[in-house]
Amino acid sequence: MTESASRPSASRVYVRAVLLSLLVVTLLKIIWALNSAGSVDMVLFYNFGKGVEQYGLTELYKMDEKFNHTPLTGGFAWLLYHIAGNDKLMFAFLLRLAGIIADVAVVAALLRWRAKLGHLPAWWALIVFTASPVSLMVSGFHGNVDPVMVALLFLATLAAVIERPVLCGVLFGLAANVKIVPIIVSPVFFFFWLGRANPLPGLLRFMVASGSVMLAGWSLPLIVCPQDYLHNVFGYGSTWGVWGVPYFLRFTGWDAVQKIGYTGLSTAQNAIAAVLKVAAIGGIFTVGWLRRKAKPAEFAATVGIAWLVFFICAPGVGVQYMVWPAPFLLLLTARGFAVFTAAATAFLFAFYQTASVDARMPWFFANPSRAEMIPLWSAWAMPAWLAFCGTATVLVRQRWRAVRQAV
Repeated sequence: MTESASRPSASRVYVRAVLLSLLVVTLLKIIWALNSAGSVDMVLFYNFGKGVEQYGLTELYKMDEKFNHTPLTGGFAWLLYHIAGNDKLMFAFLLRLAGIIADVAVVAALLRWRAKLGHLPAWWALIVFTASPVSLMVSGFHGNVDPVMVALLFLATLAAVIERPVLCGVLFGLAANVKIVPIIVSPVFFFFWLGRANPLPGLLRFMVASGSVMLAGWSLPLIVCPQDYLHNVFGYGSTWGVWGVPYFLRFTGWDAVQKIGYTGLSTAQNAIAAVLKVAAIGGIFTVGWLRRKAKPAEFAATVGIAWLVFFICAPGVGVQYMVWPAPFLLLLTARGFAVFTAAATAFLFAFYQTASVDARMPWFFANPSRAEMIPLWSAWAMPAWLAFCGTATVLVRQRWRAVRQAV
């Protein structure tokens, strides 16, 4: 056997590097989750689980406007409350453990993707993704169901790539049952199946599968308390004034746009937020239509572009939202993903460092509810927003150059 033949291939070396990185980061997440209380979201989820236990799921929608989660997530909070009992730290750990497992599933899916496609994502970018401080802070400390939703949505995307419409629909429906966020990018899924060579069978199977799963999960509150459910879950809006266009509008000195929050906003703020939401929806529909006939292997990139449109136009944001676009941006543009990860890392660090009751690392509990904290961390959100804008600009310029060269 020659010396070169005895050496492991470069691919095997990179796979081992990814797996080693995944092991180290996963252990760090578990250790941090075992030794912290997380963010104020942990308190909310604990109270949701307790509320479901005491009053029932549908009653909680009527009683608590803050209960803005789907029945599946409400039931999950109840299950964890039932397991943990009065041990709030155990509850917080179990909730974050679900996100940690979901992160492992995404990396496994990415490795499978690369084995199938052979060149995407770049190995260095996959290692950056695996070791992402954003993922570490959200899954290991913050705590929420966002990583679980992202994992299911990404698996639905992979199912589309291998042209399995029923599996894609089921996974998409499950993702929307964890959080309704996937509805935002649903147009690109619709147009993907519409753009296949024989569109009708695949589109119908996807729509029936996804619609059935979503309706099955949402059916109880839709029947018992539809108004409260739709108001709490579909009517929720992110905090105004800390992200994107609304952030910059505050510097105009216009009194009507100065309030920060998601309730009690002025007429002007609600109108601007509505315009931004319409722009996001219109942009995502446009992306889906224009890329409907792209090759299946490019579909993850299409979803990534849809996320760019959403975050550029979004009137508000939450720190945990920074995990939503990550695997899709990774497959869209490795450099753009790296820039976004660096900017989002700074944003999350500033947020948790400001909100932590004890600023010493590692943080134990973060509560950002005090209004005077917002100016301390909101400026750090803007580099992440600008990273989205910059990535979109580069992609548009690349596309424009390709069109001009073709002409």
